[in-house]
Amino acid sequence: MAKIHYALILSAIIVGVSFLFLDKNKQPDIINKAAITDLDKCKDSQNKIGCWSDLLDVVLENEGIKAAWDIYVRLYDTEPVFAENCHDFTHKVGDAAYDKYSKGEDFEVTSQVAYCSYGFFHGFMEIMLQKEGNFDGAHEFCDYLEEKLRGQTSVLSSCLHGIGHGVTDGSDPRAYGSVDALIGPGKDLCEKIGRDDYGKQICGTGVFNSLELMYFEPKYKLKLNYDDPFFDCRRQTKPYFKQACYNNFKVLVMKISDMDFRKAADYIEDIKEDFYAQSAIDSLATYNGYFILRNLDYKYAIDICHDLQPRLHEDCIAGLGAGFMTGGEPDREYIKAVELCKSPDITGKESEACFRRVLHASSLRYSPDKHKEVCQLAGSKNTQDMGYCNL
Repeated sequence: MAKIHYALILSAIIVGVSFLFLDKNKQPDIINKAAITDLDKCKDSQNKIGCWSDLLDVVLENEGIKAAWDIYVRLYDTEPVFAENCHDFTHKVGDAAYDKYSKGEDFEVTSQVAYCSYGFFHGFMEIMLQKEGNFDGAHEFCDYLEEKLRGQTSVLSSCLHGIGHGVTDGSDPRAYGSVDALIGPGKDLCEKIGRDDYGKQICGTGVFNSLELMYFEPKYKLKLNYDDPFFDCRRQTKPYFKQACYNNFKVLVMKISDMDFRKAADYIEDIKEDFYAQSAIDSLATYNGYFILRNLDYKYAIDICHDLQPRLHEDCIAGLGAGFMTGGEPDREYIKAVELCKSPDITGKESEACFRRVLHASSLRYSPDKHKEVCQLAGSKNTQDMGYCNL
């Protein structure tokens, strides 16, 4: 049976909660007519992403966070290019939320903070560092959100990931050119705010997520070892930071592999320790799940998993399911994920591993009533003895 890498679930999978399915035939009441008109204008823009970005800025300024989320959902449903780039747009909402929070103003907190792999938290923490210069209040904000959503969902882990991400993104320019100098403050902060090794690891996923992206930004002056891209991970002395690194170098290995899932997996097959290799392939498959979930036929991705070393098969399939849960249609992410887990193209053990990942994610992502629906869709034979559907 595949190991269940819960850190991946909480650092990469959306864990918000939702109460209602989206009614795509109904205009969101909170968006005014001017915003809808501007939204229609973006359809003919030569730079749609820039147009959408400007529109969200205007909506956030004039109508608030709830209206911005409504625009976000509308765009996700109708614009594939927006859906593929949704993470960066959620940063904007996080920026605006920080502005209100820093002024002592309340703002509506809903399951939408979980959309598109926690971009909300990344944006919030990055702007907090820029404005305050430290993260003394970061954990307080995480606790604030956890309390606001108590009984609905748990966001503490994704918020901790955002802290690690934000503090590293805001590194002192004097640290440029040195990996240790760039990630040192983030690791130190994670040691401080992590209440146990698990909390330190979750925070660490944000640190290494930032580091992998820095390799492709010339201003950071880092030289990537293309023959050994996991070099930084292997030299981590603490297991929770080592796993955080292996889990979050997925974008790095994809980029140096020309975004080829199978080529990127070659690097993971070179990892000697099963645990870290299985964590890494789970994370890589999750990342690739974002891109393939809109394809009518994703059997080729399953075939790639089956082409890997046998020790990686189950975790690879489970990771694809996690990716469908992460980047799927807002509030209906589970539909495609359950479909994958039921696929006749995977083995019984792979199906079990897939359902464990998806059902655990669902138990965190949705309200109890909504999670019950997911369990019913999965079917009793696929949920028994897993513990996630004993509501």
